[in-house]
Amino acid sequence: MEKTSFNLQNFLFICGILAVIVYIGADILSGKLWHNYNFIYQSKGELAAIGSPVRQIVLPFDIIYSILIAAFGLGIWRIAGGGIYLKIIAGLLICHTVINLVGIFFPRHLSESERSFANSMNTIFGAVSLFLILFAIIFGAIAYKNWFRFYSIATLLVFIILTIYGLYLAPGISVKPYIAPVGLQERIMVIGCLLWVIMLAINQFITSGE
Repeated sequence: MEKTSFNLQNFLFICGILAVIVYIGADILSGKLWHNYNFIYQSKGELAAIGSPVRQIVLPFDIIYSILIAAFGLGIWRIAGGGIYLKIIAGLLICHTVINLVGIFFPRHLSESERSFANSMNTIFGAVSLFLILFAIIFGAIAYKNWFRFYSIATLLVFIILTIYGLYLAPGISVKPYIAPVGLQERIMVIGCLLWVIMLAINQFITSGE
């Protein structure tokens, strides 16, 4: 029984790593299949937008990513015991999954302005989804006292710097959307948060083996 439980726990941790691989792989694949798509100047949200030639490719990967993150969150919950911070991290990751899945029903529309209802809703869901992981990182910095605490703090600092940079770019984006590297900025922020998920999984593998 203990061996079965151990193998299940490892599988749930591996799901977190696989989720990141699926996310990054889908981004690269769909971006390459869209002729003239620019990873630096165009956001990932455009790949799944109404009017995108690769929307039908992106959506299944988004669903798979969300399921894998939910499984990883469940894995964190299982090892939390009475630890409130780990339960909060697990809850935030699962909520991130729910927001991602609901957000699929509010896609961006390439033919509409950034301030249209559909695009505004898509932006809101995307922001909430990202900030749920951000809060998970904050609680990760609180919950752990080893190297992972410092990694979490470093991730937060990078996120803050890029957020400030994004606010600096914002006024000109609506006028000339392809002069600011918003795609690159977004990807660094998102991938930075997702790499934190991988490090969390690795940290759990290390601590469970001690």
